[in-house]
Amino acid sequence: MADGLGGDAGSGTTRIVLDVDTGIDDTLAIAYLLGSPNVDLLGVIGVYGNVTAETAVRNTRDVLRLFGRPDVPVLHGMPRPSWADCFEVDEGCARFHGGNGLGNVNPAEYVDGVGDDAGVDVGAGGAGTAGAGEDVAGAGAGVVVLGGDAVGGTGSDEGADVGSGVDGGATGVDLAGDVAELGVDVDLNRGADTDDAVGGAHGTSLADVVAEARDSLSVDTGSAVADAAAEVHTFAASGRVKSVGGYRADAEADLEEVVAAERAVRRAESEGVRFIIDAVRRYGRDVIVLATGPLTDVAAAIDAAPDIVDHLRVVMMGGALTQEGNCYDLVCETNIIQDPEAANRVFRSGADVTMVGLDVTHQCLLTRADAQSWRDTGTARGRFLADMVEFYINANEDADPMFLAGSPLHDPLAAAVALDPSLVSCFDVNMMVETRTGDGYGFRGRTIGDPTRLRTPRKTAHVALGVDADRFVSQFRDRVAALCR
Repeated sequence: MADGLGGDAGSGTTRIVLDVDTGIDDTLAIAYLLGSPNVDLLGVIGVYGNVTAETAVRNTRDVLRLFGRPDVPVLHGMPRPSWADCFEVDEGCARFHGGNGLGNVNPAEYVDGVGDDAGVDVGAGGAGTAGAGEDVAGAGAGVVVLGGDAVGGTGSDEGADVGSGVDGGATGVDLAGDVAELGVDVDLNRGADTDDAVGGAHGTSLADVVAEARDSLSVDTGSAVADAAAEVHTFAASGRVKSVGGYRADAEADLEEVVAAERAVRRAESEGVRFIIDAVRRYGRDVIVLATGPLTDVAAAIDAAPDIVDHLRVVMMGGALTQEGNCYDLVCETNIIQDPEAANRVFRSGADVTMVGLDVTHQCLLTRADAQSWRDTGTARGRFLADMVEFYINANEDADPMFLAGSPLHDPLAAAVALDPSLVSCFDVNMMVETRTGDGYGFRGRTIGDPTRLRTPRKTAHVALGVDADRFVSQFRDRVAALCR
């Protein structure tokens, strides 16, 4: 059985810091936690994975607003794996979660039915590279309060809706100030004397600005910026005239994308990771870090604050010990393969880790009848969840005949185990993740017992191998239905 999970001493309340890459099953996990009694959701961190970190943050805020909990702080997690300089959403993730991570369902379309408290600034965006107009600035300069103590980060919407226009335009964004704040030495006003670009006056200068900004910052925002800059150069060379609403605006939007991506990196390195550190230092083993995406944030917290390890309790969705993986190689599990190095550091750190992997999540299935029970509530929330999971169920049925019986409730089961460890039976073992493939190395991304710690008396990982699936699925369905009503 998992070591010491459940409510904190004497209160019956379970404190949770949730780290999510908010796709469909992450959203279901959030709904389950909100619908469960005696849960203190301290904050939610959006990390890359099913979607970009920016999209995870936005999706999380949208879902919390829809379910009447905009008060829960939402923080930015790491935007890329610890081993990589950038991140791009895998096609497989988009296949199961849709282009926006929520089955291509827009929460904004459901807000009118749930009251004014949930209907503010809800957007839906793509799951690929962050673009202009996304709610990516997020944190701003405030703080989140944990039990009365101020800690790093914030859940505010400061900086939302980045707009085009060097001088701010309709949105009032000071792009020049944003760039200067990041230490980018570029002239945003070169060639900006008129509203038209003739022979490259605007096009060339703005393309140069984009290129210079990319060179001076620490992230690669993907090919979209380079492609758009090339288009600007092509237009400029042609000598044609185009209004300020065309290529100039496109180049400005690309520059805003660069600024947003850099802000996300700098924010994540202090905000989400700092939140984990501060929560563990304040509450010790009376808080659970529930990770349903890659373990990059958790590993970064351990790296930055080794003193938290002895007090850190993690419940994670990821890995497989007795089952095939769900990646193309049929060895690795999706969350682990995103950042094997981070997962290995977490397993080998000595922290207390409960692994809720494919061994048990593939036994807990969501059916169309379950989704219909939410739709039958007649509420906007119920319709949203039913519409969203219809995409998920269809994708799983198309992917593998084994899922004709239902779609796996990966992240909701991990959330349930954090609240009620009696749902699973665990094998206690010291785990590791193989980080290289080849003779003598194993298979990169495989979760397996650590041979160097076989004789170590204390086993720090608790791998769920058995589950009371019927009890969990019934509880999950009913709690979410009650939340929808």
